[in-house]
Amino acid sequence: MLEPGNLLTIIMVDDDAEDAMLTKAAIEASGQKVDFHHIGSGIDLFEKLTARLEESAVCGALILLDLNMPVMDGREVLQKLRGHERFSKVPVIVVSTSSAKSDIDSCYAAGANAFVTKPVSFDRMVEAMESISRFWGDTARIPE
Repeated sequence: MLEPGNLLTIIMVDDDAEDAMLTKAAIEASGQKVDFHHIGSGIDLFEKLTARLEESAVCGALILLDLNMPVMDGREVLQKLRGHERFSKVPVIVVSTSSAKSDIDSCYAAGANAFVTKPVSFDRMVEAMESISRFWGDTARIPE
């Protein structure tokens, strides 16, 4: 649960810029106020996190992580986050077009906090982003 006046920070790691714009639009359409950032790859995420380590760049943030990305896929990103002393407790929600049991199981085994299959309609995306934003912004406590 965030202190009054503080915004939930959502970092979306997805190689598809259109998916990121759609996600941001869905959050805005839901009426939730968040600090949204899009990062295009797992490699870029770690470059930004390590460059801003002193600023606690990811503390108090929620990561929405695409599963299928080139070079470093979501599983690798998740394993690297969980293996890093500073970033191991950052909540990560895998958001993927996949609904395969093997993908879901492997993500939870690697330490995902949730696995969400990307909704096929914008209305469903709005509902999903509202639920995620409300839970992680209003109900859950995010490690700092």
